[in-house]
Amino acid sequence: MKRVAAIVLNWNGLDDTVECLESLRLNDYPCLEIIVVDNGSVDRSVEVIRERFPEVHVIENGRNLGFVKGNNIGLLAALERGAELLVLLNNDTVLRPDCIRELVEALHRDESIGVSGPLMQRTLHSNLIEMGGDFNFWTGLVHLRYFDPAVQDEGIQYIDYVWGCGLMVRAEVLAKVGLLDERYTAYYEDADFCKRARIGGYRTVVATRAWMVHKWGRSGEKRFVWQTYLRLRNHWLFFLRYARPYQWVTLLPALTFYYTPDLFLQTVRVYVARKVMPRYRDRSISLWFRPPTR
Repeated sequence: MKRVAAIVLNWNGLDDTVECLESLRLNDYPCLEIIVVDNGSVDRSVEVIRERFPEVHVIENGRNLGFVKGNNIGLLAALERGAELLVLLNNDTVLRPDCIRELVEALHRDESIGVSGPLMQRTLHSNLIEMGGDFNFWTGLVHLRYFDPAVQDEGIQYIDYVWGCGLMVRAEVLAKVGLLDERYTAYYEDADFCKRARIGGYRTVVATRAWMVHKWGRSGEKRFVWQTYLRLRNHWLFFLRYARPYQWVTLLPALTFYYTPDLFLQTVRVYVARKVMPRYRDRSISLWFRPPTR
């Protein structure tokens, strides 16, 4: 049986992290180690997690190193502790008890499958079951795919990338293609990693019998301007990095005249909604970063 390590990154998100860990504690895969990487929380996260979850290995970074670097520290620790399969989880996710086992079984179907991800149900849009997406390097767009329970499949579906909030990978893939690219800081690091895995000869799949809930909008740092900048910069970085030169003929105009203005319109709508709509009251957001108080 493969040794699995689940890596959960925490930054002042104690309540969500506790719920995530409780769901992992109920998982039915017997060979699982849980690693929490704490990015300098000041909300007593480390103290409470160690008290309530003594079986969890906690790494204290001492300061906020960002999403990608924090996860890389967890990946390296898991590899050093002998993990053969590693799963990255956002702290605001809740897994069904068989989720880890189904992700493992998806990888076992074929040695060429290097990355698997679960179906994801967002709390704010529970009617949509997300799978991940596919890339169009002519238009610079990501086509999101949704799962239809009425359509029968064999338990896996091939896809360009799975969400980084629930991504399982073989240790051998990390050895071949490396860790998450820290140039991204946050956003598109999952797309980049899956792309590198595919270039390295591995396939990426969604395990359609693995389920998790994602309380979207609670795990980020809630910095509107900074997040908008990262999304825009990283989208350009990813597509320009992997597009063929001949695809730039349509890609550059699409990124300039469609994607960039559309992103700004979308983020303005999100910001206004999260400020005024009651259903977003537990998903605070500010124009810029406000350090948490002790």
